[in-house]
Amino acid sequence: MVQLVPTAAAANGRPLGGAAFGWLTGLALLLAVSLGAIDGSSMGAIVPAYAVLGLALAVVARVPLGPVDRWTVALVLLFLLWMAASTALAGRGSRGLGRVGQMATVLLPLLLLLPLAGPAERTVRRLIGAVAAVAAIVAAVLGLELLLDAPVAQALWSQNATRYNRGLACLVILVWPLAAAAGPRLALPLLVAVGFMAGASESATARLAFAVGSVVALAALVLPRVTVAAVAAGSGLLLLAAPVVFHGIEWVMPLTREIPASWIERLDIWREATTVIAGAPWTGHGLRMMRDVAPLPPVMSAYTHLHNVLLQVWLDLGFVGAAVAFALALRLLLLSRRLDAAAVPFAAAAWVAALVTVMSGFEVWSEAMLGMFAFAAFLFAASARAAPGR
Repeated sequence: MVQLVPTAAAANGRPLGGAAFGWLTGLALLLAVSLGAIDGSSMGAIVPAYAVLGLALAVVARVPLGPVDRWTVALVLLFLLWMAASTALAGRGSRGLGRVGQMATVLLPLLLLLPLAGPAERTVRRLIGAVAAVAAIVAAVLGLELLLDAPVAQALWSQNATRYNRGLACLVILVWPLAAAAGPRLALPLLVAVGFMAGASESATARLAFAVGSVVALAALVLPRVTVAAVAAGSGLLLLAAPVVFHGIEWVMPLTREIPASWIERLDIWREATTVIAGAPWTGHGLRMMRDVAPLPPVMSAYTHLHNVLLQVWLDLGFVGAAVAFALALRLLLLSRRLDAAAVPFAAAAWVAALVTVMSGFEVWSEAMLGMFAFAAFLFAASARAAPGR
């Protein structure tokens, strides 16, 4: 770990600068659980903006910054480098490398959140009750909106309930670090409100993510080490073996009466994707270049991504990219051991909720989804006290 403190003389920071940083952090928290819940796409702007402005303000005001995990930074940079190398090896030219550049402008600002968790801790702890209450109210109101067939969305945007799908994903992920920080008295009504919202929605992804997250949280309360180890091993093995697992997805077909209609076609996409992956298994076809693969199976031609993060990493970046992603995921899960023991079940739940969300519904490379994941990790780091010496 590297401790980032501008100068020894600045250990206390400037009072005015510290207050401004606190106000900025509070604004980011409230925007994330309100605007982010209504329109999840806004997380692609809220989180990077807070990271850049927060770091700039902290440096100018000499606010002491928190520790940075060097392995996490190194693995993210390695992942970016392999994105560029894979895309170049696939012969995608300047257009493909331009997409790598766009991804760099998304990921690099998110890294700036790492040192901000330290100075943000005081603000997060002071405001967590109000933020959790706002999140619970937003979730309850959104649940009523969905239960009534989204009359507000139809009146304001002429759209149906799917207008809120990204917002649902945002709250289903952020609810876990918020609940961990809020404590038992506030965590229960918050989880009930988000559960009501997910249950009232037509989004099978949101319902499944919240349900699986809840099961994992309960399991981790009883057997924390075993549950975290099982989550790490299961998600890692599933990532590394994804082409084999999803190539034989036919066994699910007899169960299609129990599967949402929107997922049935995705099963076909995932099966066909494994044949495309076999065309470049080691280095992949290049970042976000699926539509440039020829020949592309007809069932995949109408989509820009696979609705499955595991297969998407393999298709875009090959086995090498999957291995780097596995190392980064393992590092993040290992870092969860530094949290206070009471926060570990919530961290495990957040991990599987995020995994389910990008395994069945959304593109992992989008600014919004990456922003949600980064902000959830930031909240855990800023609010869950580490054990002594960690």
